[in-house]
Amino acid sequence: MHWTNLARVTALATCSFLACACCRHNGRTAGPYNPLTDAALHAGQAKRANKPELLLKASASGDLRQVEDLVGAGVNVNFQASEGSRFTPLLWAVFEKNYDVALFLLKHGADPDIPDASGMKAVDFVSPQDNSPEARQVIRLLERDPTSGP
Repeated sequence: MHWTNLARVTALATCSFLACACCRHNGRTAGPYNPLTDAALHAGQAKRANKPELLLKASASGDLRQVEDLVGAGVNVNFQASEGSRFTPLLWAVFEKNYDVALFLLKHGADPDIPDASGMKAVDFVSPQDNSPEARQVIRLLERDPTSGP
């Protein structure tokens, strides 16, 4: 690419440093957008910002490995979607019958009493016809009286 075209692309692809959280966080104060270094900063910031949403998606899809990684990275297991269903990761896992994910979330502090937008709790989504060992274990954990102890 000719240097004038590169300069034009660089000038057009500038970052608003005052508004950009990752640039402020990484100490940038001025200069043109550098696609070799700045794109990685922006991608990393976006990934960190979307971790709660990733946990919701992983719980809904039954991706236990990703759920383990995200919870291990400190993502809030009780994060609640801000729009629509207001599901938590636990609600998604139980709704989609991903009982292995639900068990993991419960063992890592997921609150079974957080309702969705219509007031339903995780126990309301467990199918009574599901007799799998995982489903029965989830039901036992969801119906446990919190005052009765472990």
